Amino acid sequence: MADEVTWDLVLKRNSIERLKQEKFPLDILQDLPELIDRGYEEISEEDIVRFQWYGLYHDKPKIGFFMMRIKIPSGILTPEKMRVIGELCLKYGRGSGDVTIPAGTGYAELSTRQNVQLHWIQLKHLPDILQTLDSVCLNMRGG
Repeated sequence: MADEVTWDLVLKRNSIERLKQEKFPLDILQDLPELIDRGYEEISEEDIVRFQWYGLYHDKPKIGFFMMRIKIPSGILTPEKMRVIGELCLKYGRGSGDVTIPAGTGYAELSTRQNVQLHWIQLKHLPDILQTLDSVCLNMRGG
């Protein structure tokens, strides 16, 4: 007979569920000022995983930069939203995986799931990026 499914069993076998029980992933942004002050090297791997709930993933190589996925509901963008994304690309984006491309080159990717991805994002830029996206009702949650 199979083991009875209990929360203890789920938490033992599922690291993501355990992570969610320890700290609600969407609360990670409340810790952002402290994480920025501490520096990338001091951020726990668990908090790096929690960033994924906001569409932030390690950019390769894992040296302190992130790929940021901006959600585009139904793949529809107004000119204002497209302009804001373009401005973020110019200010913070650079080529995917290419360290030789300088920041501010205006590079972004369109994903097959109708999102926009910016590479080489630094944590210190997130407050400005989040505020800018929020100003046009865009976000990264669930990315």
